[in-house]
Amino acid sequence: MKIVSSGPNKGNIIFIILIGIALFAALSFAVTQSGRNSGDMNREKISLEIYRIESYIHQIQQALQRMQVVSNTPEYLIDYSDSAAAAACVGTVAANTTGCTTNDCKMFHPQGGGVETGFIIDSAFHGGVVGYAGCADIWNVTIDDVGQDNQRDMILRFYDVSQKFCLAWNDRYNVNNPGGVPPTDYHDSSYARYQGDMTSQVTLTDATARYDEVNIAGKKSFCIYEWDSYRINYVLKAR
Repeated sequence: MKIVSSGPNKGNIIFIILIGIALFAALSFAVTQSGRNSGDMNREKISLEIYRIESYIHQIQQALQRMQVVSNTPEYLIDYSDSAAAAACVGTVAANTTGCTTNDCKMFHPQGGGVETGFIIDSAFHGGVVGYAGCADIWNVTIDDVGQDNQRDMILRFYDVSQKFCLAWNDRYNVNNPGGVPPTDYHDSSYARYQGDMTSQVTLTDATARYDEVNIAGKKSFCIYEWDSYRINYVLKAR
């Protein structure tokens, strides 16, 4: 009985299997790299947005100092409303309708603070909970271990960011995220917002209006879960 050698065929099969393994390995590597690149891109986008927010905050800080020192305008007489962001930010900052009657006391007017108008955090980083997500306004509230604890600090607050962006913000400012989630804190009494008919400074010694969560004590900026969404707070002026 004649036996036909299967050597060449066997070699071809092994070669095909090896090619298949190599192709699978290449595909796996490509998928892994794609995921890694996507993650890097997302982190880069978050970093760029944080930088954009910080630049906006610095504009406000510089304008505050200039308006108070050069123009001798008390902070409570400044109009913090931004007409360019008004449509998207209903429910946040309203104009100081009594205290500020000229352009030089308007934060977002070229003759006043000259701060960029229409600023809202990019919608890609919104939490999608409230209608004014990404908008900002200004409050007075005590933050433990920032300035004097019997005085309310002046803070800029951004509403309703995503949890992922909130975590990244806290990483930026060395704020601990307990259990991998942002801290939760609520005010103990009504805050004093800069809006309406202000002709004098609000009471700043009511320290019951405070943030006292241990992870945000002494931090000039932090992101917390409060009431219905994640909110970024930045100390414009420690008192």
